[in-house]
Amino acid sequence: MRCFLKLLSALLFCAVVIKENNSTASEWIVDADGNWNLVSNWLGPVPDGTGAIALFGTAITGNRNVIITDPTDNNVTVGQLEFDGHFGYSLSEASGQSFTLSGSPAASIMLLGMNGNAQEKISDSISLASNLTLENDSGGALVFNQAQISGSNITITKTGNGTVLFLDSDTHNLTGTTTWLLNGGTVVDASAGTNQLSASANLVFNGGTFVAENNVTGISSIFIGSGGGTISVFDSSASQFGITAISTPNELTGNGRLIKQGLGTLGISGAQSGFTGSVEVRGGEINASDSSQPLANAAGFIVDGVSGIFAGQLLLSSTNLTNVPISVGSGGVLVAPSGVSVGLASLTRGGNLVLAPGAVVAQTTSGGNASIQGLGATQDLYFGIGTSQNIAALTIGAGTPWTGLSGIEESNVTLN
Repeated sequence: MRCFLKLLSALLFCAVVIKENNSTASEWIVDADGNWNLVSNWLGPVPDGTGAIALFGTAITGNRNVIITDPTDNNVTVGQLEFDGHFGYSLSEASGQSFTLSGSPAASIMLLGMNGNAQEKISDSISLASNLTLENDSGGALVFNQAQISGSNITITKTGNGTVLFLDSDTHNLTGTTTWLLNGGTVVDASAGTNQLSASANLVFNGGTFVAENNVTGISSIFIGSGGGTISVFDSSASQFGITAISTPNELTGNGRLIKQGLGTLGISGAQSGFTGSVEVRGGEINASDSSQPLANAAGFIVDGVSGIFAGQLLLSSTNLTNVPISVGSGGVLVAPSGVSVGLASLTRGGNLVLAPGAVVAQTTSGGNASIQGLGATQDLYFGIGTSQNIAALTIGAGTPWTGLSGIEESNVTLN
């Protein structure tokens, strides 16, 4: 009965899509490698034309290669690709052929994950004649392998909890302004070397994650919607990969939660007054210590503690933090300057400051740790000094318990 319902659900889904696109779906039916243009490989007409639908399902008993070829005009155009099976398909072009995605209002590539969770692969050149939706509800990744992707003023929408991987693929041929709507799951840019995401890329997060395994350029703006967004920055000894800097004023906007993960550092500078959301550091560091007070309008901060090898570190500027909630987990590090009504001086433990046992609070001016109020009777807080300094005296304050003193970020601390 469950199998029947699953099949019925899949059939109903296909019927709805077909009706919306006013197109006939054609399904690959041979358990073999083959050419796209052969009628015998399909149930239904060979899919070729704006809005055409190509289904790749359970006909195969092993991974198969489909060669995109059309001798009549050397181009295949489809509006929708659907994948769903235990084994994967690899689509690539014959020499001299091209592949175009065109649909209304958008072309789409879908991994349904109803009958299987295979990895699906698309290689070679892809021309986008319309906007594109990438929906992955499968446990397998959609992989663009050495693909050259081109188009102008395109919106690419990522939905579903699955992963889309750009493996040694170039999207820099996307001209004009490319908007990436990251509504779910993960987009991984694993292209070799520094990769220009597109001529001008706007990243709009509403629940999605962006991961880059090398340096990324070409980003004009980042918007964090109510569903939040995650940015991963990797650290590999002397170098960092990913979106490592947000520096243009108001490049970062939105009211959702910005989550930073990975061992690398995300630097935020320039006045980002349009960002009113919260910030969570799950690993590595966010450095927002710039004098422009880039996160002055943030609604709150969470610095996660040690989880495996990861611990978060947050460097803030002299923003007045009196009304901003901050939570630091065990092993997490908060670094900020101190002074009258700024930085650490405006924090009150038990009020806007929540510190887990073993949290580290560091400062960038002499003696400012003493201005954190209401530490309580438990000796569970580590004090630290950020950046190399020679401190003549460090005043902790009468009745303020503390566990130890340490240098932050390999800094040298000298108490005379």
